[in-house]
Amino acid sequence: MRHSLTQLFSIGPGPSSSHTIGPMRAAADFAATVARDSLVERVARLRVELFGSLAYTGAGHGTMGAVLLGLEGEHPETVEPERAAERVQGILTGTPLRLCGTHEVGFDPETDFVFNRHKGPGPYANMLTLAALDSGGETVIARTYASVGGGFVTDETGRQIAPPPLPDVPLPHPFFTAAGLLATARETGLSVSSIVYANECAWRPHQGSGGLPGSGDRAHDGGHRPGGGGRGRAARSAQAAATCPTALSAPGHRQDDLVGDPLCVADWVDMYALAVAEENAAGASWSRLPPGLVGRAACGPALLPTFLPGRIARR
Repeated sequence: MRHSLTQLFSIGPGPSSSHTIGPMRAAADFAATVARDSLVERVARLRVELFGSLAYTGAGHGTMGAVLLGLEGEHPETVEPERAAERVQGILTGTPLRLCGTHEVGFDPETDFVFNRHKGPGPYANMLTLAALDSGGETVIARTYASVGGGFVTDETGRQIAPPPLPDVPLPHPFFTAAGLLATARETGLSVSSIVYANECAWRPHQGSGGLPGSGDRAHDGGHRPGGGGRGRAARSAQAAATCPTALSAPGHRQDDLVGDPLCVADWVDMYALAVAEENAAGASWSRLPPGLVGRAACGPALLPTFLPGRIARR
């Protein structure tokens, strides 16, 4: 099995994986390319052209702010939403944009964001072209990207930007079919989740406590939320749920009720999903499922705190 959980989940700010996380990853890759090719000092101005759906709905999905942050070298997995919102507002009101986080360049949001509502130069609905210009207005470098859904991105050559390719390392419990996974569980006495987790740890170093390897606690427990009172990356889904409006009508079940009342589980999943959706709309960072999978942005992380020990009735 050569598919990691990181190829199903995207971690980053809301409200959209395709319109927020994807464009930020594309812009960050463009900035890294400019730096890698030693072109940073030649750049005097940046220009961003959004195509199709990004042009139509980008303003409501935070696309412009995501691109600006990516150009400054921010990444969805690590950006602090509260600080990022202040930074975006500064750029939009005249503060110089810092390409790669260091090199100040000209950028006028009124003229350097181009909204092309026609189909982009490729087969995807969500595409954007980033161009770096010199002081004479000549193009130093330009790249076109497609945000293909779920926060995943390819460039004009078809190169996969995100998720990054998995390292070619031996796995402790390789499997290729569901039957093979179950056979491994019987042979080793391990649960399915333990088998998958061991494989994840082989692909990337383990960070955080009990979380997804390489992602700290972000995919495991939710992550940043705006106005988090200094909790930052350690913020939990349960804490976020308890402080947002939906939690005011949270179900009053006790953890023991899970045994006698199966609908109690649905009540808690619904409550967490609505809570996460509210935070996601406000720009908070969560682990999210790509469109088309059950859960999308809200239900995926909602399931985690609902079923982890000690999370029921945290309030």
